[in-house]
Amino acid sequence: MKRTSLLLAGLLTAGAIALSGCSAPASDSGDTSPSTPAAEPTAEGTPITEEPSASPTTDAPASSGEIEKITVTSPTVTDPAREDTATATAIAFGFTGSGDWATAPGGATYVGVEYTVSRGEKYYGGVSCTSLQLATSDMNVPTSDITSSVKDDMVAQGLTPLDDVESGATGTGWCMYYVQNPTKDNLTVSYTRLAAKDGDKEIPALDEKMPLTAG
Repeated sequence: MKRTSLLLAGLLTAGAIALSGCSAPASDSGDTSPSTPAAEPTAEGTPITEEPSASPTTDAPASSGEIEKITVTSPTVTDPAREDTATATAIAFGFTGSGDWATAPGGATYVGVEYTVSRGEKYYGGVSCTSLQLATSDMNVPTSDITSSVKDDMVAQGLTPLDDVESGATGTGWCMYYVQNPTKDNLTVSYTRLAAKDGDKEIPALDEKMPLTAG
């Protein structure tokens, strides 16, 4: 099928191509950790800058040095414009990074989320970790993933990162976040996309919530 590219409306510089999620850092977090700069445009579109945020946590599962995986269910969200879908299937506690990411910044807690996603065939790009943000009930705004910063550590601990999925295909993988006061019962994923244009057609922004239910 012939593909076209979506042009972001109003929110981006004229002519830029972008289809992914973004989030603002949580207030009063004191987070001074580095964020990943935006990549150069490619044929697949322009990735969104990842800017994680965190605040101290006082009610998080204790880390035993081993990954604890918990099966979850969530609504399946479909992007009506792109025809991509995403659903969460598991969460993970106990992740430990290395170097600057050895522990979650600001006293927050690492939480991994496993997704099953499918790609539509209408446009370039597609759903990825940057489209999926995580929050707890203690947070005002969700936080972006930090998967690219801790990818090797995730692999070493048995959490295969969510990679690009080809058009028309389905894939499963993990995204890593750090959040305030996570429990297995207070996590919500936000599936987001900026407003866009397809020629003269206006495509509204997407912001759908996916509450996670353990068990």
